[in-house]
Amino acid sequence: MIARNGNGDDHQPEVAAADMPLFDRPAYIAKHFAHLIGTPIWVSEAARKYGIPSPTISVWTKHGHIKQIEHDKNRVLLDEADVAYCAKVHEERGGQGRWLFNKDGTPYVPARAAA
Repeated sequence: MIARNGNGDDHQPEVAAADMPLFDRPAYIAKHFAHLIGTPIWVSEAARKYGIPSPTISVWTKHGHIKQIEHDKNRVLLDEADVAYCAKVHEERGGQGRWLFNKDGTPYVPARAAA
């Protein structure tokens, strides 16, 4: 939310690190998963580690929510920071058959919930 001060200047209120919302994807990843940025992980390994089905991870990758680091035949290496972020969104908002992400990779909020 942008607040206006008496001078007409816009400024963003500061958010404490613990309160950092999932909607600020780059900042959330930098704060909570910085140690995983650029760390390669196989789809099958990510599925086991994060408890997310492999097909779900593959769909998130296909839609661009998880960065693909390398592709070799049937094996795909992913950026673990992206996997961890998506797993966190899934944990907080998940459920089978639920829409989780906007096109930009941030968590999806239904129009009626946003109003």
